[in-house]
Amino acid sequence: MRLAVMLFLLPALMLFSGWLGHFGGSGFSKLNPAVKRADVLWLYEHSDKAAEPDEVAAFRKTGMKLEEAYSEARAVKSSYSYAGWALGGWLGFVIGLKLIMLSLRRQRLDYEPDRGACVACARCYTSCPKEHQRLKTRRDS
Repeated sequence: MRLAVMLFLLPALMLFSGWLGHFGGSGFSKLNPAVKRADVLWLYEHSDKAAEPDEVAAFRKTGMKLEEAYSEARAVKSSYSYAGWALGGWLGFVIGLKLIMLSLRRQRLDYEPDRGACVACARCYTSCPKEHQRLKTRRDS
């Protein structure tokens, strides 16, 4: 039953984490120089314009129009948004698969000692099936 629930929730987890990645992508896009430049230009254009920042002066020397800078920044933000969806969806898929793997029950056919609790003291040899088999073949020969 747990496996069925996890398989049902996998797409929902992927969509939710993709949605979160979308918002993260728009935040990460502000690290791009084109987006930073467009933000500085927009803030300067919508302020009292008392002192021109160095970034605005350097932009004016390039001869590029404001609309070109804004459209470049929109394209970068859009690509980061799509990348955020993809990264978030992939992370949701990986987390969902890990949850599915945890919900599977493994059946052990061979005796295996508990590796975390074993201190190699050899006290379990009397109950070990492999040791019984070894002793049996030794007695038979």
